Amino acid sequence: MNTGKFSFTHQNYFIAASKRADKWIRGLTPLAMKAPVAISQCLVGDPVRYNGKDKYDQELLLSLGKYVQLHPICPEVAIGLGVPRNPIQLVKVQQAIRVREVGDASVDLTSQMQAQAVADSARLAHVCGYIVMQGSPSCGLHDVKRFDEQGLLLDEAGQGIYIAALKQQLPLLPVEAADVLHNKPQLDNFLTRVFTLFDWQQSTQGGLSAKQLIAFHSRYKYLLMAHNAHAYRVIGKMLSNLASDDLAQIANRYIQSLLAALQKPTVRGGQTNVLLHLKGYFRAVLTLDEHKEFDALAASYQAGNIPLSKPRCYLHERVERTGDNYLGQQTWWQPYPNADLLQDE
Repeated sequence: MNTGKFSFTHQNYFIAASKRADKWIRGLTPLAMKAPVAISQCLVGDPVRYNGKDKYDQELLLSLGKYVQLHPICPEVAIGLGVPRNPIQLVKVQQAIRVREVGDASVDLTSQMQAQAVADSARLAHVCGYIVMQGSPSCGLHDVKRFDEQGLLLDEAGQGIYIAALKQQLPLLPVEAADVLHNKPQLDNFLTRVFTLFDWQQSTQGGLSAKQLIAFHSRYKYLLMAHNAHAYRVIGKMLSNLASDDLAQIANRYIQSLLAALQKPTVRGGQTNVLLHLKGYFRAVLTLDEHKEFDALAASYQAGNIPLSKPRCYLHERVERTGDNYLGQQTWWQPYPNADLLQDE
């Protein structure tokens, strides 16, 4: 499987032009900079589906290969089911949802699927995202068909048994269906959350002090503001009294809240709000003409006429000029490597 290579050859104002760009990724090699992401095995072209076929998604793989290392998983094969095999489906039994073989209620795989999820959670603890096959009774994220015990369709509001159990074990894990990620803004949002979790894992692997937690949050302030202004205020207050509270509990609430807030898509209004806040840092050093030039760029972006990279690049050049470390380390400039390449599409 070709997942692509990360390259520094792109003309990117943040990654290529700024040495400070490497700070938030801890000086990792280009290969290590690719966050580990699990993916349904059929999506990478392996013939593991019940009918002996695959669901190879070349377009998605080409998009993802620039950013992540893929780890294929098929829970149905993992619990010992053969290829090909009889199909399975979600069945409502009283008030519970079970996963059973189609046409044979005696073959109930619910406990095996759930146990596999628990077992996998240990070896997937380092993974920063999971891309699942839509509609699957084992790993579908949403809109999975559910049937009654007579085989009649009840609705399409289910979630795969395996992925539901895995999410309980790994509540921080960003999970998204493959078909959703063909939408560029959705892919951008997913990668933002993936690399936020990746950064968190890198930052906390040697332990976490109050100072380190504050430093981590400081780098995410403007990214958080762009996604969710309300959460920006709430999460800031969460960290206001670290001395008297249990740090581990606060850190756990913090990263859960941050990832949840980042799930809200950015809009031009939110990004413009960040642009104007950042401009305030340079109010005293910008000339009158520079003020007018930037205001024109921000207004043009908000109106949908130009991509975010243009006003963002304008501000980043001023960060480079002034050497402001606090602004230079903000993940808002690039929430994941080469983010402009996707965000500007």
